[in-house]
Amino acid sequence: MTTAVLTSGPGWTAITVRCGHDHAAPLRPLAETLWAVAAKDGAIVRTRAFVEALHVLLRSVRSDAAGRPSPAVAGLAVLRLLDAAFPGPVLWVVMDVHCADAATTAALDHAAGRVEDHAVVLVTTGLPPGQR
Repeated sequence: MTTAVLTSGPGWTAITVRCGHDHAAPLRPLAETLWAVAAKDGAIVRTRAFVEALHVLLRSVRSDAAGRPSPAVAGLAVLRLLDAAFPGPVLWVVMDVHCADAATTAALDHAAGRVEDHAVVLVTTGLPPGQR
């Protein structure tokens, strides 16, 4: 099970999540990130931009006829949610990506390719192939 940790200071926020060995839950680190954002300060965030981005993410999770998530849409939706939820820059750390499911890896790859359009720094950590 992953657990998100949200830390903030004057003008910045950091969210750290860990990928687990639970490949039955695609996009789980992204969902954990959203839960940390939604529950920040003990209250559910209800800004219009946040709700719209969350709607996009939820639709992406069941986007095709086979029920597979759309990683590209999910990755972009999380970036939009982070922008909408925090006024300053966000450091989004996703640890142990060597344990991530294919959908999570694809979503993070897509997010990394679009991060320059958002006030988000995405850092991923993982073991090299020979040490897994």
